[in-house]
Amino acid sequence: MDTSELLIKYEMGDLVFSEIIQLFAELIKTGRINNLNGTYYKDALHYIDCDLITQVGSVNHQNLRQYIS
Repeated sequence: MDTSELLIKYEMGDLVFSEIIQLFAELIKTGRINNLNGTYYKDALHYIDCDLITQVGSVNHQNLRQYIS
């Protein structure tokens, strides 16, 4: 599934948390986060602050597993 489709699913509330983290990691990695509204950027910063995603867009799988458990 491409990023645009994932964004639509995200907006509809059809993604589980791990998929949301993957989506935001991809948006950060590709720089697309900068082309979206401020809410996305704010959420991305939150996930970075929680150490679920790095500043370059890699998922911290260890922290994600702990967060989900």
